Amino acid sequence: MPGLDALTAGAGQTDQRDARHAVGGLLAVQGPTALDVRTGVLHGPGSTALITGTAKTGPKMSVLIGVHHSVGSRGVANGPYLGPTLDAALEVDVDLAPATGSRIDVVYERQRDTTSGVPTPDAATGPEYGVLKGSSSTGTPTKPDLSTIVGATELGTVTVAAGATSTNGSNVTIANTARQTVARGARVPVRNQAERDALTAFPGLEVYRLDNGQVQLCTAAGPPAVWKTTYDPAAPFGQLPSIRVFRANSAGYNSPSIWYPVPWDGYDTFTSYDPGYAGTPQIGGGEYFGHDFSATDDRRILIKKSGLYFVEHESAGNTAPAGVRVNYMTDVRTIGTTITGSSTQTSTVARISAGSYIGGSIVQPSSDVADGTNGFRNHLVITRLGD
Repeated sequence: MPGLDALTAGAGQTDQRDARHAVGGLLAVQGPTALDVRTGVLHGPGSTALITGTAKTGPKMSVLIGVHHSVGSRGVANGPYLGPTLDAALEVDVDLAPATGSRIDVVYERQRDTTSGVPTPDAATGPEYGVLKGSSSTGTPTKPDLSTIVGATELGTVTVAAGATSTNGSNVTIANTARQTVARGARVPVRNQAERDALTAFPGLEVYRLDNGQVQLCTAAGPPAVWKTTYDPAAPFGQLPSIRVFRANSAGYNSPSIWYPVPWDGYDTFTSYDPGYAGTPQIGGGEYFGHDFSATDDRRILIKKSGLYFVEHESAGNTAPAGVRVNYMTDVRTIGTTITGSSTQTSTVARISAGSYIGGSIVQPSSDVADGTNGFRNHLVITRLGD
């Protein structure tokens, strides 16, 4: 009959295999099933750079393994091992460099288990930290197969070329390859897209990309899985809509205006302020930000979340803006009242639906453009007040 005893079952009921599977329920999943936990090292300070070189030159070279917790496995049916744990840095030997060519060695760890019934029982107990030596080649060396050591977890590789005398010197390349694992439900650190795609995806699975700092959320299992980037350090305000703000240029009447992208996530507050400058010819003839709301107009300001918004637009100079407008998907409405004069402003509080666009226009007569004496500034504020 299927079923394993609980970790907290009565005395004598829960055996070691039951206990391993119970603990496995607290660990991140690699897949393909919910019992296939993600083995590796538990993500934390220093866990992505565990292997470092040393100055040791003989009779063998060595590398240093940093402290960490790990998760190992001898197969899904046997349940995962929470450990071993390395509580002090440990130096392990690396053979001297080959006379010619190079080789790849794999640094590993595993929990030895003498229990009858586990896959390939060991002769001794306790944690094991070691180096699996590869074969040297004058071409491209081949990485040795770590699966030949039952229950081993890869921590890193050491590529040793002829002429190397120590692992912290020339002709040695150390790659920290330990897979990072976490508690179940936590954001899973992955080194790159290939490692992300090796996960069995399911809606709600979230990963942290170590290569680019992005946070990505699986929204559909697929195949292929659908991933949405929810944070990107290259665009910390989110996935930006096409937002540009008008600024007058110095080329004169009817010349193309200068537009600057503005970081805004479309949700809370957007503020742009251009102080402008005096004594320079200003653009005229009617310049716009998001004026026609067409699908091809990259100057639209997109509202991503419905709610109550405060919208203010101000320009100063001998100009009167045509007003701030909102496109409610099917119709265009003017917000507030345009105040004419040397300083003009239009503002309102309005309920705006997601998918709407905000835009407006600046108009300056050609006579003001031509005299070259009028200062000009443009100021736009959009604040979401609430639902």
